[in-house]
Amino acid sequence: MFILKCKMCGGDIEASPHKTYGICDSCGSTVTLPKVVNNTRVNLFNKANRFRQLGDFDQAILAYEAILSEDETDAEAHWCVVLSRYGIEYVEDPTSKMRVPTCHRLQKRSILVDPNYIEAIKYANDEYTKELYEKEATKIAGIQKNIIEISQKEAPYDIFICYKENDELGNRTKDSVLAQEIYYKLKDENYRVFFSRITLEDQLGREYEPYIFAALNSAKVMLVIGSKAEYFNATWVKNEWSRYLHLMDTDKDKTLIPCYVDMDAYDMPYELAIFQSQNMGKIGFMQDLIHGINKLLQDKVQDKNQSKVVVESTTEIDALLKRAELFLEDGHFESANDYYEKVLNIDPECARAYVGKLCIELEIKYIKGLENVNVPISTNTYYKKALRFGDQKIRDFLYHCEQQINKNIDSANKEKAYQYAIMLAKKAQNKSAQNKIQHYKQCIEILTSITPYKEAEERIKFYQDLLIQTQNEALVKKKKVVGVLSVVGATLFLGVIGTIGYHYLIALPQQYKEAQQLFAQGEFLESKEVFYELGDYKDSEAMWQEAYYQYAKELFDTKDFFMAKEIFYQIRGYKDSDKMWQKAYAEYGVSLLDEEKFEQAEGIFRELENFEGSQEMTSEAKYQHAVSLLNKGELVQAQVLLNELGSYKKEEVDQIKYEKALQLYNEGNYKQARNYFFTTNNYGDTKKYLMELLAETMSMGSYYALGLRNNGTVGFTGWNHYGEGDVSGWNNIVSISANKEHSLGLKADGTVVSTGKNYDSRGNVSGWRDIVQISAGVDHSVGLKVDGTVVTMGNTSWGQSDVENWRDIVQVSAGENYTVGLKLDGTVITTDKRSDQAEELVKWNDIVQISTGGRHTLGLKADGTVVATGKNDYGQCDVAPFKDIIQVEAGRNHTVLLKSDGTVIAFGSNDDGRCNVSEWRDIVAVAAGDYHTLGLKSDGTVVIAGLDAYESYNVVSGEVSYMTYNMGSLGKLQIPKTTK
Repeated sequence: MFILKCKMCGGDIEASPHKTYGICDSCGSTVTLPKVVNNTRVNLFNKANRFRQLGDFDQAILAYEAILSEDETDAEAHWCVVLSRYGIEYVEDPTSKMRVPTCHRLQKRSILVDPNYIEAIKYANDEYTKELYEKEATKIAGIQKNIIEISQKEAPYDIFICYKENDELGNRTKDSVLAQEIYYKLKDENYRVFFSRITLEDQLGREYEPYIFAALNSAKVMLVIGSKAEYFNATWVKNEWSRYLHLMDTDKDKTLIPCYVDMDAYDMPYELAIFQSQNMGKIGFMQDLIHGINKLLQDKVQDKNQSKVVVESTTEIDALLKRAELFLEDGHFESANDYYEKVLNIDPECARAYVGKLCIELEIKYIKGLENVNVPISTNTYYKKALRFGDQKIRDFLYHCEQQINKNIDSANKEKAYQYAIMLAKKAQNKSAQNKIQHYKQCIEILTSITPYKEAEERIKFYQDLLIQTQNEALVKKKKVVGVLSVVGATLFLGVIGTIGYHYLIALPQQYKEAQQLFAQGEFLESKEVFYELGDYKDSEAMWQEAYYQYAKELFDTKDFFMAKEIFYQIRGYKDSDKMWQKAYAEYGVSLLDEEKFEQAEGIFRELENFEGSQEMTSEAKYQHAVSLLNKGELVQAQVLLNELGSYKKEEVDQIKYEKALQLYNEGNYKQARNYFFTTNNYGDTKKYLMELLAETMSMGSYYALGLRNNGTVGFTGWNHYGEGDVSGWNNIVSISANKEHSLGLKADGTVVSTGKNYDSRGNVSGWRDIVQISAGVDHSVGLKVDGTVVTMGNTSWGQSDVENWRDIVQVSAGENYTVGLKLDGTVITTDKRSDQAEELVKWNDIVQISTGGRHTLGLKADGTVVATGKNDYGQCDVAPFKDIIQVEAGRNHTVLLKSDGTVIAFGSNDDGRCNVSEWRDIVAVAAGDYHTLGLKSDGTVVIAGLDAYESYNVVSGEVSYMTYNMGSLGKLQIPKTTK
């Protein structure tokens, strides 16, 4: 018996695997129940119901969908997804005292046609359960209709202000005060603004949902106001902005603007962090906000008033589609996606583009290949849009694909079942007679369910014969009846005492004696069966439990822990079976660890939460899983588990990661070694290796260059107007970085030196410690510490130093007025909140190296391809065609890529010849400046492209500087490990 929490009030309801509805002991409501097969499923349902009752409907949907991923036939899970989607809360009717539904997330689509409601009806186990669903849905549909009728009478809004009104003590929040100030400013601009504190003032005593629904659907701009991360995530605040995000998926005219104060923008929910946000503490915030909204809404009004204009011809759209499909065929999914987006910007109803984006999501190179996938597509957004906007030809193609995919999935499921049945039959050969019978029966049942598939029918007949043979053998063995009566004697005897008398006087004693003999011979399972059949005869009940207990002990001793656990569990309460089933289950968990089935083992140890040592074993399972992932090179997944473990075996973990890092280092896999070193908590010589792996051997400012020699000194050539070249006294340097008029050097002890123009204190880095990488921006300096955190000095006016909360960083790159960080998991983080490239950077993944120029950012992916974002006025971001790249470098207006064969590709602005690198060979590292490119050869010499090596020219007004790039003066340069 299991205890489920009532979805209406949270009270207790007793449930069992075959029970489809129950009565709550608190509110008295009759409610439908889910399939309950184990405590894990019950806990997941209770957790999901709790989310919904707290108003966290998105989390509730995720939890219910997790249940459906295991069993899509669970009608209750489908129904609860519906309740969450429509924001249904049950409240007590003051008159009838019954629980009645209220709606907090109204949808335009009737609940009666909701896909999950239809599935709930389809999978309802009986007519009464089905009737309960239908009655409740009809009731909610009536509420829905009423809300929509009220909302349609509301005038449309321009702006919706989303904020938290009261804190946990019931006091008004700072957010509310700021929101009201914004409200009055926007009202002064003659906008119709929804601000609940004032807008709903006249609706006291009424349902608020109709008015919130009307405002969310009509408003073209939502402002989300927050002064704390928890306020952005407050239940009803999140309810409003998450609903608005869903509306934005279908209405491209809607815009969401997060506004924050007294907090870091990166602490906002990730769903909001991708939008360009506004700092309310910044001087001029209100003017900037009003100006932005004015421009936004006026542009949209103009768009509406203008007649529809054909922006691009069909021919151009066809050309863009062709380009996209060519990229698709080559497997360049990001480039294909960019071109499909260009098409949709022109024609948002282009079905062909949505089909292409569906292929990208499924990583299919050819559209025709859609029919070969093994995952459902009917619920995919791109599939739905393609169906909606496609002509008959496209719709027929998609319907054909869906049918074929369903066949593929069905075939795959049948194959799994077929293989499982065969495995059961094979395992039966080594089992006892009773277990053989169970295995063969289960095998036949599975094969019958998939007939006619492969040789299922033939195998059914074969296993049926084996089943009969096994049953006969067991019967013969069991029937050891002593003293057989003659037929005549038995007939006479029966005539005297009757059949019942025979049964009690002759048959039962003989069976009892047979059971005793079997028990004495150690045939515990067989004796258990006989004792069990004897019912309450003598001490048979105690004896069958003792026989079963002894059989379980035998299984335990032979290490068949799972079956031992099953039997001990069935007779818990007898002797020490309560302890023994847990002990057997724990041993079974340990055996799963030996088989590297870590998640299953962890699940078992969690179930045994009250068993001695289970908590430590849960940690041990997670630890072994993490170690396995580390050894396989799956560092990010391992780190997730290790973070959950906290301090458990922390030193052993650091040692394992350190040894793995050394192995990767010795194998020449420097980028992966770098990532492992970053997570070792500075174990062993981690700092030394990180400095070497992150070393910069060459770096360029606007009109000068630095080179790192093998002896730890630094060479310089070029313009030295601000002292940026005063590096002759530097020693023990392991890495360098230059930009504009200042230079940075990383020393072997983890400290940093600086020279050149100290504008905005960007050179005040003498206090830095434990640094393993440096990067000089235009007017700020950035340092990466050995623990994966970041420090900065210099100008902060553009937010380029907002890195206090950065963690797990493995590389930094400083741009013109922003900072970019590469994280351990291959994603990218940035301080840039103003430009379009910020939105693109946070979408990147599988990145192993980054480089920022003056106006664009490059990312090298693990597969040797490159991504780029930012200014592209010279084509410096056109990186899609290139592969086999091992280093990327962004100049001011050009891009430099080093290939694995030692050749170099450069493109972008080439007025001064900075991209003339086609003849370069044997290159091991590159550097890109504002007007030139450097290449380091394997012998330590340097080649250059760009400004004329011997031409004099004006550098600044009234001054002449001679630019000499005779790099031989730098001496022997260090060859970096990172580019081998």
